[in-house]
Amino acid sequence: MLCPKCHAELNRDARFCWQCGAPAAAPETGTASPSARRAVPWMALAAGILVVLAVVALLIARRGLPGAGPVTTGDATVPGSQALSPTAPVTGTPAEPPSTEQPLTAAPPDASSSGQPVTATPPGSFPTAPGLPQGSAENAPAGAEEVAAYLRKLEAIQRRDSDNPMAQLFALMASGLSGLTQIARELGGEEVSPATDPAQYLRTFDQLAREKQALANDFQAITPVPQACGNLHALYGRYLQLQAQAILDLRSAVAQADNLAAPLAALPAGRNAEAAQRAAQAEEEAIRQRYGIPRTPAPLVP
Repeated sequence: MLCPKCHAELNRDARFCWQCGAPAAAPETGTASPSARRAVPWMALAAGILVVLAVVALLIARRGLPGAGPVTTGDATVPGSQALSPTAPVTGTPAEPPSTEQPLTAAPPDASSSGQPVTATPPGSFPTAPGLPQGSAENAPAGAEEVAAYLRKLEAIQRRDSDNPMAQLFALMASGLSGLTQIARELGGEEVSPATDPAQYLRTFDQLAREKQALANDFQAITPVPQACGNLHALYGRYLQLQAQAILDLRSAVAQADNLAAPLAALPAGRNAEAAQRAAQAEEEAIRQRYGIPRTPAPLVP
């Protein structure tokens, strides 16, 4: 035990403190040790938690699980389980289905006679049932066939347009006049030598410009143009005209061999042509989605 004055540790039988001389108080039988006093709050807290858990478990047992049916025992109904009859026997296997082995009998001759004529289904029409999807032709907007025919003609123009080496022309514009000889050889073939007259390069640009203009004229000759494709027709026609103008601007830049800023002056025309092409492609995709018309796969053999 401890001295009540200086807290020195004393013998249990000592009557006075050996350090300060104060009388030692006898231990009371009704008091608990400090460790016991510290353990009391934790025990009370644990008991409170157990009480709360018991209350929650009782509430859950009374309310039952959601989605389960009640259990009826006597006059009381216990939620959370399926209803069981006290007199119904419990079997481990489901009831056997009724036997279908019954003799087949033919109907009497006059059993199918209802007094109404029997008509055949007309060709090309099919009986409809509720909840079944109808054919795509019935769900497609009006004028879908005309739109599909126009898009097929547009695809033919697009295949011709992809054969035009515009990428090489814009590479020439971006690199300036220093790569004129090598790019011209790629455009004209190996027969074009580095010593060829610069007029040969200009004739190459002139030929490409004529092909692009002829392609634009063939596109404008597409008829009929459905009303739903009017905006697409205008956008794609503008793209072809701007691309032809870009070729002419590049040709002019090549002709000015002494002007190093000429290729930079042709940049806006090429950018305008690319922007017009993106606008036409977006309009075409919107029309295909609206009418459910996929793009025709490109042929493997040109």
